[in-house]
Amino acid sequence: MGRRLSACPPIVASRVPAVWPVIGCALLASSVGCSRCEPPVSRVAETEPVFEEADTRALAESSAPPSAPDALAQDAASAAPTPLSDVRECLEGGVFDPKEDASLLEVMRTAEVERITRGSGGATLGFKVTLAGGKRAYFKPDQAPERGHVYGEIAAFHLDRLLGLCRTSPVTGRRLPFALLRGAAPEHPQLKLLRVEAGGLVRGALIAWIEGELRPLGVTPEWLACLRTNTAPARSPFKGFDVRPNTPCSPPPGDLLRALHDLIVFDYLIANVDRWSPARTNLLALSDAGLLLLFDHGEAFWQTHFVVRNEQQLDFVGAPRPAFAARLSELDLERVGARLADDPLAPVLDAHLMEGLRLRLEALRARGATPTADKGNEYSPSI
Repeated sequence: MGRRLSACPPIVASRVPAVWPVIGCALLASSVGCSRCEPPVSRVAETEPVFEEADTRALAESSAPPSAPDALAQDAASAAPTPLSDVRECLEGGVFDPKEDASLLEVMRTAEVERITRGSGGATLGFKVTLAGGKRAYFKPDQAPERGHVYGEIAAFHLDRLLGLCRTSPVTGRRLPFALLRGAAPEHPQLKLLRVEAGGLVRGALIAWIEGELRPLGVTPEWLACLRTNTAPARSPFKGFDVRPNTPCSPPPGDLLRALHDLIVFDYLIANVDRWSPARTNLLALSDAGLLLLFDHGEAFWQTHFVVRNEQQLDFVGAPRPAFAARLSELDLERVGARLADDPLAPVLDAHLMEGLRLRLEALRARGATPTADKGNEYSPSI
């Protein structure tokens, strides 16, 4: 099993920026092959709200929860089981220790914001946040038109833990004052896209930053050729990777082939349309350990239940590998709902999105498992 790192989230100085496609519903349908695309109606403030200027600490306190209970109540609360204590043992190659999630998420949800700056790169507006005590994270605010789904980031994290992948950095929902965000990105044209709630707050996904330097994973067509099955489409379903029927198999080192197999299945489960691109910015690993990260899920959980491109990618590998298939067979959607209900932005996934998750989970279970997929680098081009 790969080296598991602490989930503490210092800033990654050389973080590769995510690429967020700026497309409308019709373009999405044509580019990823959605059978149906019905994004929810966006509600955006027509005019920018007016706020009194205040220092960062005062603004942060306006969205902070009430004062903590006394020590006795805290002890009782810490002793009681919570949805976050419902974790699975990590599969091989796990990066994060799920036993550290609860304490880290508590800090991310309640600590005051001491410093905030505008993030760089990407098509959506994001913010680098430093919390009291030094914990750092990245805030992706809810914005229109459905760019960077807040619920996708949160739900993908909880599914990662319930399946024992342990490759997604901890994520929680949180509300921050619009004035605080505006102060970090004055005059930014995308400020008008942020959805401002009553009281001047903006909901968003707060994502713990990863310790260590990130680097491109270095996926090649020859790596992917090792995952090909007899059901694989003739044309490569991986944008930017020309994998043909005659592409030779040349496996990557270590457990990366297993990890790529799991990534493809996981993206199908969460209907993620933004993993594969010529820029390859969402295929990242820790440079010191070569461990694959499940990174950037703001384009997951689209309104359509099934995405043709994800179906084609799943056909390429055939089915989950046995160890992952076992976890999928045990996944209880009530447990998913319980973890999501614990988030400050609960329920996170509405009934329609939960139904899509259920249907995709059933489809994965119906495929069974790829018989030889747990042999690591002994994959055959034709399984």
